[in-house]
Amino acid sequence: MSLDRRQIREIVAIVVGGALLRLAVALVSRGSNDIISWEDFGDDIAKHGLIWMYQNVPWWNHPPLMGYLAEGLRALALAAGWPFAPTFKLVPIAGDMLSALLVFWIWLGKSGDYRAARGALVIFTLSLDAVLVSGYHGNTDPLVAALLLAACFAVDRGRHFTGGVVLAAAVNVKLIPLLVVPLLIARLKPREIARFVAGGALGVLPFLPVVWLAGESFVKNAIAYRSNFENWGIPLSIRALASIGRDAHAGALERIAEVSRTVYIRVGPILIVLAVLALAAYARSRRWSSVYERVALGLALFLILTPGFGVQYTAILGPVLLAHNRRWGLRWAMYSGLFLFAVYATFYLGGFPLKSTFYSAYRPLAAVIGILPWALLVAFAWVTLRQSRREAVRD
Repeated sequence: MSLDRRQIREIVAIVVGGALLRLAVALVSRGSNDIISWEDFGDDIAKHGLIWMYQNVPWWNHPPLMGYLAEGLRALALAAGWPFAPTFKLVPIAGDMLSALLVFWIWLGKSGDYRAARGALVIFTLSLDAVLVSGYHGNTDPLVAALLLAACFAVDRGRHFTGGVVLAAAVNVKLIPLLVVPLLIARLKPREIARFVAGGALGVLPFLPVVWLAGESFVKNAIAYRSNFENWGIPLSIRALASIGRDAHAGALERIAEVSRTVYIRVGPILIVLAVLALAAYARSRRWSSVYERVALGLALFLILTPGFGVQYTAILGPVLLAHNRRWGLRWAMYSGLFLFAVYATFYLGGFPLKSTFYSAYRPLAAVIGILPWALLVAFAWVTLRQSRREAVRD
Protein backbone atom coordinates (compact mmCIF):
# COMPACT_ATOMS: atom_id res chain seq x y z
CA MET A 1 0.00 0.00 0.00
CA SER A 2 1.43 3.37 -1.00
CA LEU A 3 0.95 6.50 1.09
CA ASP A 4 -0.17 9.88 -0.11
CA ARG A 5 1.55 13.09 0.92
CA ARG A 6 -0.89 13.85 3.69
CA GLN A 7 -0.37 10.44 5.24
CA ILE A 8 3.41 10.74 4.96
CA ARG A 9 3.33 14.13 6.69
CA GLU A 10 1.10 12.68 9.41
CA ILE A 11 3.44 9.76 10.08
CA VAL A 12 6.51 12.01 10.11
CA ALA A 13 4.76 14.33 12.59
CA ILE A 14 3.93 11.42 14.92
CA VAL A 15 7.48 10.04 14.82
CA VAL A 16 9.07 13.45 15.32
CA GLY A 17 6.64 14.15 18.15
CA GLY A 18 7.64 10.90 19.82
CA ALA A 19 11.32 11.79 19.48
CA LEU A 20 10.78 15.29 20.91
CA LEU A 21 8.84 13.84 23.85
CA ARG A 22 11.72 11.51 24.69
CA LEU A 23 14.28 14.25 24.17
CA ALA A 24 12.38 16.54 26.54
CA VAL A 25 12.44 13.83 29.21
CA ALA A 26 16.17 13.29 28.58
CA LEU A 27 16.96 17.00 28.91
CA VAL A 28 15.36 17.32 32.35
CA SER A 29 16.72 14.09 33.80
CA ARG A 30 19.85 12.21 34.60
CA GLY A 31 17.97 8.94 35.00
CA SER A 32 19.08 5.82 36.84
CA ASN A 33 22.42 4.63 38.17
CA ASP A 34 23.11 3.11 34.77
CA ILE A 35 23.91 6.46 33.19
CA ILE A 36 26.65 7.07 35.77
CA SER A 37 28.11 3.66 34.95
CA TRP A 38 28.12 4.41 31.22
CA GLU A 39 29.90 7.71 31.76
CA ASP A 40 32.51 5.97 33.91
CA PHE A 41 32.88 3.28 31.25
CA GLY A 42 33.54 5.91 28.60
CA ASP A 43 36.20 7.58 30.76
CA ASP A 44 37.94 4.33 31.66
CA ILE A 45 38.01 3.03 28.09
CA ALA A 46 39.47 6.33 26.89
CA LYS A 47 42.21 6.06 29.54
CA HIS A 48 42.96 2.35 29.60
CA GLY A 49 41.40 0.67 26.56
CA LEU A 50 38.71 -1.96 26.10
CA ILE A 51 40.75 -5.05 27.00
CA TRP A 52 41.75 -3.47 30.31
CA MET A 53 38.05 -3.01 31.09
CA TYR A 54 37.26 -6.71 30.85
CA GLN A 55 40.30 -7.56 32.92
CA ASN A 56 39.85 -4.96 35.66
CA VAL A 57 36.19 -3.86 35.84
CA PRO A 58 33.97 -6.84 36.79
CA TRP A 59 30.76 -4.89 36.16
CA TRP A 60 31.77 -4.15 32.57
CA ASN A 61 29.54 -6.85 31.01
CA HIS A 62 28.72 -5.38 27.60
CA PRO A 63 29.82 -6.44 24.09
CA PRO A 64 32.97 -4.76 22.74
CA LEU A 65 31.29 -2.32 20.35
CA MET A 66 29.34 -0.80 23.23
CA GLY A 67 32.65 0.15 24.81
CA TYR A 68 33.62 2.15 21.77
CA LEU A 69 30.14 3.67 21.71
CA ALA A 70 30.47 4.82 25.33
CA GLU A 71 33.92 6.26 24.62
CA GLY A 72 32.67 8.07 21.51
CA LEU A 73 29.61 9.54 23.20
CA ARG A 74 31.72 10.70 26.14
CA ALA A 75 34.11 12.42 23.73
CA LEU A 76 31.17 14.02 21.90
CA ALA A 77 29.68 15.34 25.13
CA LEU A 78 33.02 16.82 26.19
CA ALA A 79 33.70 18.38 22.79
CA ALA A 80 30.23 19.90 22.49
CA GLY A 81 29.98 20.92 26.15
CA TRP A 82 26.84 18.83 26.62
CA PRO A 83 25.90 16.81 29.72
CA PHE A 84 26.67 13.15 29.19
CA ALA A 85 23.23 11.82 30.13
CA PRO A 86 21.15 13.41 27.31
CA THR A 87 24.02 12.82 24.88
CA PHE A 88 24.01 9.10 25.64
CA LYS A 89 20.22 8.93 25.47
CA LEU A 90 20.30 9.99 21.83
CA VAL A 91 21.14 6.34 21.08
CA PRO A 92 18.13 4.71 22.80
CA ILE A 93 15.88 7.47 21.45
CA ALA A 94 17.10 6.72 17.93
CA GLY A 95 16.39 3.05 18.63
CA ASP A 96 12.82 3.91 19.62
CA MET A 97 12.28 5.87 16.44
CA LEU A 98 13.47 2.94 14.34
CA SER A 99 11.07 0.69 16.25
CA ALA A 100 8.25 3.18 15.67
CA LEU A 101 8.77 3.19 11.90
CA LEU A 102 9.07 -0.59 11.80
CA VAL A 103 5.90 -1.07 13.83
CA PHE A 104 4.02 1.19 11.41
CA TRP A 105 5.42 -0.50 8.33
CA ILE A 106 4.78 -4.00 9.66
CA TRP A 107 1.14 -3.20 10.43
CA LEU A 108 0.65 -1.47 7.11
CA GLY A 109 2.04 -4.51 5.32
CA LYS A 110 0.04 -7.17 7.12
CA SER A 111 -3.28 -5.32 7.41
CA GLY A 112 -3.22 -2.96 4.43
CA ASP A 113 -5.10 -0.60 6.74
CA TYR A 114 -3.48 2.81 7.21
CA ARG A 115 -5.56 3.57 10.30
CA ALA A 116 -4.54 0.32 12.01
CA ALA A 117 -0.88 1.00 11.24
CA ARG A 118 -1.16 4.59 12.45
CA GLY A 119 -2.84 3.38 15.64
CA ALA A 120 0.02 0.99 16.35
CA LEU A 121 2.50 3.81 15.73
CA VAL A 122 0.69 6.12 18.16
CA ILE A 123 0.62 3.40 20.82
CA PHE A 124 4.37 3.01 20.61
CA THR A 125 5.32 6.68 20.40
CA LEU A 126 3.20 7.41 23.51
CA SER A 127 4.10 4.19 25.35
CA LEU A 128 5.05 5.18 28.90
CA ASP A 129 7.34 2.16 29.10
CA ALA A 130 9.23 3.11 25.94
CA VAL A 131 9.41 6.81 26.84
CA LEU A 132 10.77 6.14 30.32
CA VAL A 133 13.42 3.63 29.24
CA SER A 134 14.73 5.62 26.26
CA GLY A 135 14.28 9.13 27.64
CA TYR A 136 14.92 8.57 31.34
CA HIS A 137 16.62 5.34 32.36
CA GLY A 138 19.89 5.54 30.41
CA ASN A 139 20.73 2.18 28.82
CA THR A 140 20.87 0.55 25.40
CA ASP A 141 17.84 -1.75 25.61
CA PRO A 142 15.68 0.29 23.16
CA LEU A 143 18.39 -0.15 20.54
CA VAL A 144 18.35 -3.91 21.19
CA ALA A 145 14.57 -3.88 20.76
CA ALA A 146 14.76 -1.99 17.45
CA LEU A 147 17.39 -4.29 15.96
CA LEU A 148 15.56 -7.39 17.16
CA LEU A 149 12.34 -6.16 15.56
CA ALA A 150 14.28 -5.38 12.37
CA ALA A 151 15.63 -8.95 12.36
CA CYS A 152 12.08 -10.30 12.69
CA PHE A 153 10.98 -8.02 9.86
CA ALA A 154 13.80 -9.25 7.58
CA VAL A 155 13.08 -12.92 8.32
CA ASP A 156 9.35 -12.38 7.80
CA ARG A 157 10.11 -10.83 4.39
CA GLY A 158 12.34 -13.75 3.39
CA ARG A 159 15.60 -11.79 3.68
CA HIS A 160 17.36 -14.36 5.78
CA PHE A 161 20.95 -13.19 5.35
CA THR A 162 19.92 -9.64 6.26
CA GLY A 163 18.02 -11.00 9.24
CA GLY A 164 21.17 -12.71 10.48
CA VAL A 165 23.22 -9.54 10.03
CA VAL A 166 20.70 -7.41 11.92
CA LEU A 167 20.37 -9.93 14.73
CA ALA A 168 24.17 -9.99 14.99
CA ALA A 169 24.05 -6.21 15.38
CA ALA A 170 21.55 -6.64 18.23
CA VAL A 171 23.84 -9.17 19.93
CA ASN A 172 26.65 -6.63 19.67
CA VAL A 173 24.53 -4.31 21.81
CA LYS A 174 23.45 -6.93 24.38
CA LEU A 175 23.67 -10.71 24.44
CA ILE A 176 19.99 -11.24 25.28
CA PRO A 177 18.89 -11.56 21.59
CA LEU A 178 20.87 -14.81 21.33
CA LEU A 179 18.00 -16.35 23.25
CA VAL A 180 15.52 -15.93 20.38
CA VAL A 181 17.68 -17.34 17.58
CA PRO A 182 15.88 -20.72 17.71
CA LEU A 183 12.55 -18.89 17.36
CA LEU A 184 13.70 -16.80 14.40
CA ILE A 185 14.81 -19.87 12.45
CA ALA A 186 12.12 -22.28 13.70
CA ARG A 187 10.13 -22.23 10.46
CA LEU A 188 13.01 -21.81 8.02
CA LYS A 189 14.28 -24.39 5.56
CA PRO A 190 17.89 -25.64 5.78
CA ARG A 191 19.14 -23.31 3.03
CA GLU A 192 17.40 -20.36 4.64
CA ILE A 193 18.93 -21.23 8.00
CA ALA A 194 22.35 -21.39 6.36
CA ARG A 195 21.90 -17.88 4.94
CA PHE A 196 20.72 -16.59 8.30
CA VAL A 197 23.71 -18.13 10.08
CA ALA A 198 26.08 -16.73 7.44
CA GLY A 199 24.76 -13.25 8.10
CA GLY A 200 24.90 -13.73 11.84
CA ALA A 201 28.49 -14.96 11.68
CA LEU A 202 29.60 -11.43 10.81
CA GLY A 203 28.64 -10.41 14.32
CA VAL A 204 31.34 -12.63 15.77
CA LEU A 205 34.15 -10.45 14.37
CA PRO A 206 34.08 -7.69 17.04
CA PHE A 207 34.29 -10.32 19.77
CA LEU A 208 37.38 -12.12 18.43
CA PRO A 209 40.10 -9.74 19.73
CA VAL A 210 38.45 -9.64 23.15
CA VAL A 211 38.11 -13.42 23.36
CA TRP A 212 41.74 -13.81 22.24
CA LEU A 213 43.19 -11.26 24.66
CA ALA A 214 40.79 -11.42 27.61
CA GLY A 215 38.71 -14.54 27.05
CA GLU A 216 38.42 -15.67 30.67
CA SER A 217 37.49 -12.20 31.89
CA PHE A 218 34.96 -11.77 29.08
CA VAL A 219 33.25 -15.04 29.97
CA LYS A 220 33.17 -14.12 33.65
CA ASN A 221 31.90 -10.58 33.08
CA ALA A 222 29.52 -10.98 30.14
CA ILE A 223 28.56 -14.63 29.66
CA ALA A 224 28.25 -15.55 33.34
CA TYR A 225 26.64 -12.22 34.28
CA ARG A 226 23.45 -12.39 36.31
CA SER A 227 21.15 -9.43 36.90
CA ASN A 228 19.78 -8.57 40.34
CA PHE A 229 17.51 -11.02 42.13
CA GLU A 230 14.79 -8.38 42.20
CA ASN A 231 11.24 -7.88 43.48
CA TRP A 232 9.84 -9.12 40.18
CA GLY A 233 8.14 -12.34 39.14
CA ILE A 234 9.35 -15.57 40.74
CA PRO A 235 12.16 -13.85 42.70
CA LEU A 236 9.51 -11.56 44.22
CA SER A 237 7.70 -14.57 45.71
CA ILE A 238 10.95 -15.97 47.12
CA ARG A 239 11.94 -12.61 48.61
CA ALA A 240 8.42 -12.23 50.07
CA LEU A 241 8.74 -15.66 51.70
CA ALA A 242 12.03 -14.60 53.27
CA SER A 243 10.47 -11.37 54.52
CA ILE A 244 7.55 -13.23 56.09
CA GLY A 245 10.01 -15.57 57.77
CA ARG A 246 12.00 -12.67 59.24
CA ASP A 247 8.90 -10.81 60.46
CA ALA A 248 7.46 -13.95 62.05
CA HIS A 249 10.85 -15.03 63.43
CA ALA A 250 10.37 -18.28 61.53
CA GLY A 251 13.86 -19.51 60.82
CA ALA A 252 12.60 -22.45 58.78
CA LEU A 253 10.86 -20.15 56.29
CA GLU A 254 13.97 -18.01 55.96
CA ARG A 255 16.10 -21.07 55.28
CA ILE A 256 13.62 -22.35 52.69
CA ALA A 257 13.67 -18.95 50.99
CA GLU A 258 17.47 -18.80 50.99
CA VAL A 259 17.76 -22.29 49.50
CA SER A 260 15.09 -21.41 46.92
CA ARG A 261 17.00 -18.27 46.00
CA THR A 262 20.29 -20.14 45.58
CA VAL A 263 18.66 -22.90 43.52
CA TYR A 264 16.64 -20.58 41.30
CA ILE A 265 19.58 -18.34 40.48
CA ARG A 266 21.27 -21.45 39.06
CA VAL A 267 18.24 -23.20 37.58
CA GLY A 268 16.35 -20.18 36.24
CA PRO A 269 18.58 -19.56 33.17
CA ILE A 270 18.39 -23.25 32.29
CA LEU A 271 14.59 -23.17 32.52
CA ILE A 272 14.50 -20.17 30.18
CA VAL A 273 16.67 -21.88 27.57
CA LEU A 274 14.66 -25.10 27.78
CA ALA A 275 11.38 -23.18 27.49
CA VAL A 276 12.57 -21.32 24.37
CA LEU A 277 13.89 -24.50 22.76
CA ALA A 278 10.61 -26.28 23.49
CA LEU A 279 8.73 -23.34 21.99
CA ALA A 280 10.90 -23.44 18.86
CA ALA A 281 10.35 -27.19 18.48
CA TYR A 282 6.62 -26.71 18.94
CA ALA A 283 6.58 -23.91 16.35
CA ARG A 284 8.44 -26.04 13.84
CA SER A 285 6.02 -28.94 14.22
CA ARG A 286 2.92 -26.78 13.83
CA ARG A 287 1.62 -24.31 11.24
CA TRP A 288 2.66 -21.36 13.32
CA SER A 289 4.18 -18.93 10.90
CA SER A 290 4.19 -15.53 12.67
CA VAL A 291 7.77 -14.73 13.62
CA TYR A 292 6.59 -11.73 15.66
CA GLU A 293 4.33 -13.96 17.75
CA ARG A 294 7.07 -16.52 18.36
CA VAL A 295 9.70 -13.98 19.35
CA ALA A 296 7.26 -12.01 21.53
CA LEU A 297 6.32 -15.22 23.31
CA GLY A 298 9.98 -16.17 23.77
CA LEU A 299 10.78 -12.78 25.31
CA ALA A 300 7.69 -13.08 27.50
CA LEU A 301 8.93 -16.43 28.80
CA PHE A 302 12.30 -14.83 29.53
CA LEU A 303 10.65 -12.09 31.60
CA ILE A 304 8.33 -14.55 33.34
CA LEU A 305 11.07 -16.98 34.38
CA THR A 306 14.13 -14.77 34.74
CA PRO A 307 15.99 -14.95 38.06
CA GLY A 308 17.72 -11.66 37.27
CA PHE A 309 15.83 -8.55 36.21
CA GLY A 310 16.31 -4.89 35.33
CA VAL A 311 13.37 -2.59 34.65
CA GLN A 312 14.90 -1.58 31.31
CA TYR A 313 14.41 -5.14 30.01
CA THR A 314 10.71 -4.35 29.59
CA ALA A 315 11.57 -2.16 26.58
CA ILE A 316 12.97 -5.14 24.66
CA LEU A 317 9.59 -6.84 24.48
CA GLY A 318 7.40 -3.80 23.71
CA PRO A 319 8.00 -3.27 19.95
CA VAL A 320 7.83 -6.91 18.86
CA LEU A 321 4.74 -7.56 21.01
CA LEU A 322 3.03 -4.54 19.46
CA ALA A 323 4.07 -5.68 15.98
CA HIS A 324 2.30 -8.97 16.74
CA ASN A 325 -0.87 -7.66 18.37
CA ARG A 326 -2.01 -4.13 19.11
CA ARG A 327 -4.17 -5.01 22.12
CA TRP A 328 -1.43 -6.93 23.90
CA GLY A 329 1.05 -4.23 22.93
CA LEU A 330 -1.15 -1.49 24.37
CA ARG A 331 -1.68 -3.40 27.61
CA TRP A 332 2.04 -3.97 27.96
CA ALA A 333 2.81 -0.30 27.30
CA MET A 334 0.35 0.71 30.04
CA TYR A 335 1.10 -1.90 32.72
CA SER A 336 4.86 -1.96 32.38
CA GLY A 337 4.92 1.83 32.06
CA LEU A 338 3.02 2.20 35.33
CA PHE A 339 5.45 -0.22 36.98
CA LEU A 340 8.50 1.66 35.72
CA PHE A 341 7.06 4.98 36.83
CA ALA A 342 6.54 3.54 40.32
CA VAL A 343 10.10 2.20 40.42
CA TYR A 344 11.66 5.49 39.35
CA ALA A 345 9.37 7.53 41.62
CA THR A 346 10.11 5.47 44.72
CA PHE A 347 13.86 5.81 44.09
CA TYR A 348 13.68 9.55 43.35
CA LEU A 349 15.82 11.42 45.87
CA GLY A 350 14.86 14.95 44.89
CA GLY A 351 16.77 17.65 43.07
CA PHE A 352 17.25 18.57 39.45
CA PRO A 353 17.92 17.15 36.93
CA LEU A 354 15.57 14.32 37.84
CA LYS A 355 17.32 11.16 38.96
CA SER A 356 16.42 7.84 40.55
CA THR A 357 19.15 6.20 42.62
CA PHE A 358 18.73 2.44 42.98
CA TYR A 359 20.09 1.63 46.44
CA SER A 360 18.06 -1.51 47.26
CA ALA A 361 15.53 -3.91 45.78
CA TYR A 362 12.41 -2.34 44.30
CA ARG A 363 10.30 -0.73 47.00
CA PRO A 364 7.07 -2.49 48.13
CA LEU A 365 4.69 -0.20 46.20
CA ALA A 366 6.58 -0.69 42.95
CA ALA A 367 6.90 -4.44 43.56
CA VAL A 368 3.15 -4.81 44.03
CA ILE A 369 2.42 -2.80 40.87
CA GLY A 370 4.97 -4.99 39.06
CA ILE A 371 2.67 -7.97 39.54
CA LEU A 372 0.39 -6.46 36.88
CA PRO A 373 2.81 -6.61 33.91
CA TRP A 374 4.19 -9.98 35.07
CA ALA A 375 0.65 -11.44 35.26
CA LEU A 376 -0.07 -9.93 31.84
CA LEU A 377 2.88 -11.87 30.41
CA VAL A 378 1.57 -15.10 31.95
CA ALA A 379 -1.86 -14.41 30.43
CA PHE A 380 -0.32 -13.63 27.05
CA ALA A 381 1.68 -16.87 27.06
CA TRP A 382 -1.34 -18.93 28.13
CA VAL A 383 -3.74 -17.41 25.60
CA THR A 384 -1.23 -17.60 22.74
CA LEU A 385 -0.34 -21.24 23.31
CA ARG A 386 -3.97 -22.22 23.78
CA GLN A 387 -4.95 -20.52 20.52
CA SER A 388 -2.14 -22.24 18.65
CA ARG A 389 -3.32 -25.64 19.91
CA ARG A 390 -6.87 -24.90 18.78
CA GLU A 391 -5.64 -23.88 15.34
CA ALA A 392 -3.57 -27.06 15.11
CA VAL A 393 -6.63 -29.17 15.94
CA ARG A 394 -8.68 -27.41 13.24
CA ASP A 395 -5.91 -28.01 10.68
